[in-house]
Amino acid sequence: MKDFFKDLWENNKRTIIEVLVMIILFVWALTSMQRCSTMKLEYNTAQNNIVALTDSIEYYETKTGELVAQKTILTGEIKDLKESHAKELNNLYNNLNSMKRKNAQMAAQIKGLIDNPVRDTVWKYDSVKFAQSLVQPFDFSDKWRTLSGNITLKDDTMGLNIKEDKVFFDYTVAVEDGLVYIKSNNPYVKYNAITAIQEQKKPKRWNIGFQAGFGFQYGMFSKNVDAGPYLGVGVSYGFGF
Repeated sequence: MKDFFKDLWENNKRTIIEVLVMIILFVWALTSMQRCSTMKLEYNTAQNNIVALTDSIEYYETKTGELVAQKTILTGEIKDLKESHAKELNNLYNNLNSMKRKNAQMAAQIKGLIDNPVRDTVWKYDSVKFAQSLVQPFDFSDKWRTLSGNITLKDDTMGLNIKEDKVFFDYTVAVEDGLVYIKSNNPYVKYNAITAIQEQKKPKRWNIGFQAGFGFQYGMFSKNVDAGPYLGVGVSYGFGF
């Protein structure tokens, strides 16, 4: 075996040196490109997160007249929310943790209110009825709200008893290109705050599969190092550019 490597070196010394130099230069170039790519990704992530923390909720109207809220979302590791100094991000982490979800790819916290329109109802009575105790039931219902109860009048006291008060709404959430879009079927839903983060996907480096390309190979019979195209099965490492 020792003689084999000695003969290989003596017969292909210059070619082996050239190949090694080319491999070193190639690895150095790829490493430099990967470092630049990582720095660019970190810079873009930081810029995106600055926007996500400072921009406001924007609305646009669909063709059917429904309002859709949109907000830039954070990008990063969800577990890092625990160490954040921002109260909203800590709350998001705590809420996610209380749900016992450790591998979520995206998390969002939505705060809002339902600003129902004012509706007036008037009852008219003659002066004789006002001298007596009065119980007036009310019952309102539409596709977004059910409200029912009684209003009581006795002497100089008015009482309000609510038997049922239900508000109906749902959320539809979509994430696309760093933005979260939220729509509710209830037009009176208003969003006070939207805090969301999307897990930054780590590139898959190692892969096994078919390969085709150009490279250097050692001839077992010719005992020479030759360059040329090849086709085969092997393990590859991606630098994530």
